[in-house]
Amino acid sequence: MTLHAQSAKLNPRWCLAQDTIDRQDIDHLIEWLRTYPRLTKGAVTLDFERQWSEWLGRPYSVHCNSGSSANLLMYYALLRSGKLRNTTVIVPSVGWVTSIAPAIQFGFTPIMCEADPDTFGLDLNHLEDLLQRHDAQTVLLVQVLGVPHRMQELQTLKDRYGFYLLEDACAAIGAEYGGKKIGTFGDMASFSFYFGHQMSTIEGGMVSTSDKQLADMLLMLRSHGWSKDLDQSSHQALLTQYQVDDFHSPFVFYEPGFNLRSTDLNAFIGIEQLHKLDWMTGRRQANHERYLQHLGSRFYTQRPPTGSKVASISFG
Repeated sequence: MTLHAQSAKLNPRWCLAQDTIDRQDIDHLIEWLRTYPRLTKGAVTLDFERQWSEWLGRPYSVHCNSGSSANLLMYYALLRSGKLRNTTVIVPSVGWVTSIAPAIQFGFTPIMCEADPDTFGLDLNHLEDLLQRHDAQTVLLVQVLGVPHRMQELQTLKDRYGFYLLEDACAAIGAEYGGKKIGTFGDMASFSFYFGHQMSTIEGGMVSTSDKQLADMLLMLRSHGWSKDLDQSSHQALLTQYQVDDFHSPFVFYEPGFNLRSTDLNAFIGIEQLHKLDWMTGRRQANHERYLQHLGSRFYTQRPPTGSKVASISFG
């Protein structure tokens, strides 16, 4: 036995994630590319946003180039919306760096909340204490590793204290709480379509909301601050408000935006992935239950709320 083989036997490696883009997806992509389509953001992106919104159950969705960009857009759209009376934000102590980095970048005052020992999300007792002491207008929740948080209790706190909830569901696509999809509880929710997640567009992300004002702000901030991506009513309202004529309107920028667009190529893959997303998240739920059955008594693990559906990104 070689030294390498001995090492592999003593230290076996377990695959934590696989690419959800399979050969059929790539074959369909090749067929589409042979039609010489537009590749930058266009009609396919709009179709992906529409289909995603239908699957999720929220009216507005904005496709961008990563889950990190989705988080950045959420923070900045809320800040630019004029809805906030202060910029104090309560953030989790467990999450990804770009769940919190935009708060620092945009001048929010972040306050760390302890982690819930069961879900690894926000400790709701500590959250209420922080809300009482700091009057934070914004709360960021991370749905950790695809395990839903205790959303009914969190909603009670939201109703009581009136904060805006930013829901980082980047690692929780397809998870559910009380029969409702994760990503439909916050004022805005972010999703990631990176390798190893519940679905992939190679690179990509999405922000979804039920608030038309925030949706328009997201669209403008994603693309330089212009109004080209808005519907006719919202676009015309800006032309009237700022007395802009049609000739100059393509090059008027209403917000200090970015370029966080994705492409129609990524959106095409996203549509392919959506067709099998429910099957893939169902497999993740089944795998999570098997791991829990065999390892739950030996290791400290997350404990999902009763009746929730887990869409594990990995077993924690």
